[in-house]
Amino acid sequence: MKTAVIINPVAGRGKSYARWNVLKKELSDHKLYVEEFVTKSKGMATDLAEHIQKAGYTRLMVAGGDGTLHEVINGLNLPANMEIGILPTGTGNDFARAVGISYEKNLALKLITRGRTRLIDLGEVNQRKFINIAGVGFDAQVAYEVNAGFKFVSGTTAYLMALAKVMLTYQSLPIDIFVNDVKQTEEILFFSVANAPYIGGGMKIVPQAVMDDGLFHICLAQKVSRLEILHTLPKIYHGKHIEHPKVHMMAAKELRLNSAFSLPLHADGELLGTLPAYFRVLPGILRLLVPGKD
Repeated sequence: MKTAVIINPVAGRGKSYARWNVLKKELSDHKLYVEEFVTKSKGMATDLAEHIQKAGYTRLMVAGGDGTLHEVINGLNLPANMEIGILPTGTGNDFARAVGISYEKNLALKLITRGRTRLIDLGEVNQRKFINIAGVGFDAQVAYEVNAGFKFVSGTTAYLMALAKVMLTYQSLPIDIFVNDVKQTEEILFFSVANAPYIGGGMKIVPQAVMDDGLFHICLAQKVSRLEILHTLPKIYHGKHIEHPKVHMMAAKELRLNSAFSLPLHADGELLGTLPAYFRVLPGILRLLVPGKD
C-alpha cells in the first residue's frame, strides 16, 4: 500500500519532528519506508493532503496535533479509499485521546502492519470539516484573543493570557438555536457542538460525544456569574460540569445558530469568522487506521 506521512515539525512545542524520527526508525528497522512531506507554514497540511490524495496514495499518516489533523481532513475529498493514521506528536492530541491512541515508539509500525480500519464521523460547519468540537462562546472568544490579541507571544503563554483576559471581560450574549426547525434563544457561556468529547488538551467538555453514532452531541452552558465560571471550569476535565443546573445536553444531526451580535465561531480551535453557522454530521466519512488487537 502506497503510504505518505505529513509531519508538522512545530507541533508538540517543536518536538514533533524528533518524535517522528523515533517512529521512522522503527519502520526502517523493519524495512518499511514511507514518503515524507513536511509542513513549513500554517495551512500547508491542507495543500499537502490534497496533493497526496491526487498522487494516488492509499494511506496517509499524520504526525502532529489536532491542528494538523484539522488541516489534513480539509484537504481531502471525502469519502475516499484512503486510510488516515494518527501519530500524535502534538501537544493536546484530543482526537487521538478520544480514539484511544497514544504516542509510543512503535505506533507507526503497529498501524501499518497490524492496523484495522474504523469508520469515523466528521462534523462540518459552514462547509469546513472538523474532527473534535466547534462552537461559539467562551472557548471561541479565547481562540479569537489568541489569534488577534497577543502578537508577541505564542503557544501556552498566549493561551493563558487570552484565557485570563476573557475571564475578566467575557459577556454572555444571546444566540438563536434551531434544532429540528424548533427555535430557542439562550444567553450562553458556551455552546459546543461535538463530534468527539475533548477540547483544549483533555477538557472533557462533551462527555457523551461518540465519533461513530451519526450524531452531534451538544453542550449548552447558560449565563452564569464569574465566580461560578471559576468554580466550574476545573470540573470540565472530568466531565463533571454537566451536573451544573445551567448546563444542558442535546443531540442532533444538523442545526443552525444565529445571533444579532458578531460572535466568533471556531472549529477545532480555528477561527471561522462569526455567526450565522450551519452544522451537519458527515457520518462514517473518514477511514481511520487504529491499532489492531494483539
